[in-house]
Amino acid sequence: QNFYEEKIKPIQKKVAVIVSDALRYEVAQELIGELAKSRHIATLKPALAMLPTETKYCKPSLLPHHELSLYGTSNEQNMSVDKRILDSTKKRNEHMQGYRDGAICVTFEEVAEYNREKNREIFKHSLVYIFHDSIDKVSHDGNAKQITQSCRDAINDIATMIPKIHASYNVTEVYITSDHGFLFNDIEFADKDKHKIDEDNLEKCSRYYLTNSDAPVSGVVKFALNEVSGIQNAGNVFVAVPEGTN
Repeated sequence: QNFYEEKIKPIQKKVAVIVSDALRYEVAQELIGELAKSRHIATLKPALAMLPTETKYCKPSLLPHHELSLYGTSNEQNMSVDKRILDSTKKRNEHMQGYRDGAICVTFEEVAEYNREKNREIFKHSLVYIFHDSIDKVSHDGNAKQITQSCRDAINDIATMIPKIHASYNVTEVYITSDHGFLFNDIEFADKDKHKIDEDNLEKCSRYYLTNSDAPVSGVVKFALNEVSGIQNAGNVFVAVPEGTN
């Protein structure tokens, strides 16, 4: 959640940010190798996603903001950024322009059309956030082969785009980051391997649940939400995650 403040805000020249949904560190490592083939200098540093590692929380937190807040009904939560739910590129674009003159948000597909005139207009802006989604889009319902192929596609997508941005649009710095990684296991889980959660919760999915209870649960570890995220209005909410991959 401190990505913009620490990495992007201090830069005084033109910069592009590619946010690739669910891009794991190991995939980024392979991307570095691909970029080296075109003689680009790239460095790689690890980053820690905030919890819960869910797109609707982690992706908007990469944008500039004053306040992240938990927002939702009793069985489904969301996160507002400065009192708005930024669940579309259009809304993120409007939000960005309120923070920085000459900032814009676009989809990866829009830039990847490689329409020279259109991209010239996009990269006239001093800050361009580009949202890429080849991995996360496949991984929710895809099989092992499809998921690993989506990682290869992400590497190829980004390795193709970056040299074009540098060469054609006078952008000297490009940052690639992710909202979160993903857990991968090529062995199917049996029902006996799954934790059944009976505890009252605000929201529950396969990787976490949100609850007001700090009571111990076997095989689960709980963190105060405001200590493991930028969400500060949730002092009585805990995020519960498995101790392992079950």
